[in-house]
Amino acid sequence: MTEEKPLAPNKLQSPTYWVSVVLMTGLAVRLLTLLFYQPVAYSDTPSYRRLAEAVRGGFALYDGTRTPGYPIFLAVVGSDRNVWLVQLVLGLLTTLLLFYLGWKLTNRTWVGGLMGLAHTLNLGQLFFESNMLTETLTTFLVTLVAAGMLNWFSRSGKRNTWLAFGLGLVSTIALLVRPLFIFLPFFVLIFLYLSSRLAARRAYPANHEDVPGAANRLPRGDSRWSLCLPSSCRSSCCWVAG
Repeated sequence: MTEEKPLAPNKLQSPTYWVSVVLMTGLAVRLLTLLFYQPVAYSDTPSYRRLAEAVRGGFALYDGTRTPGYPIFLAVVGSDRNVWLVQLVLGLLTTLLLFYLGWKLTNRTWVGGLMGLAHTLNLGQLFFESNMLTETLTTFLVTLVAAGMLNWFSRSGKRNTWLAFGLGLVSTIALLVRPLFIFLPFFVLIFLYLSSRLAARRAYPANHEDVPGAANRLPRGDSRWSLCLPSSCRSSCCWVAG
């Protein structure tokens, strides 16, 4: 009799396989962008650069014509080429975050892989990474918030205040980069509150009487407890003095 060989795992279901495909594809297209393209300035770019100089001067000449998020980013990163390189990295990180979102939302790694590839092979999005504009930074921040919210919702028993703080901070930075997202921090706050309440209700059901053997608290002011022990009491519950 011939010994049956174990079936090889399906590559399409392997997170490592899809992460490698998405990462290598993202690196390859951005390397080609570096070789055959250049950073591009638009009509909005000079105003961002002027405000970045005001940020370096301590905000003394900051006129508030634009929100300070992207000017601060430019002031910290430096030259146009440095900004270009950082935005290419942010674009690659956005691709990986989209892979994570697609994977976790559908529980199918190939869906995450296709989402990541769809982003990284989108020429319009890729060229935006070479533009001295807010789109790439904004896309990264909003995608990061979405991934953090999914992580928060999926690990109800391991939530911590640092994750909540990070979500609030990143959503606020997104607002400072693009005022279009002025409601994002409030949406995140409402999400954190409602998801925490939902997790608490799941952990402590409202109808305790349906739980066999549960000790149910009587109305406030009554110090007794009800203890349901049908095997030892004639009625369904015995009243025990508190």
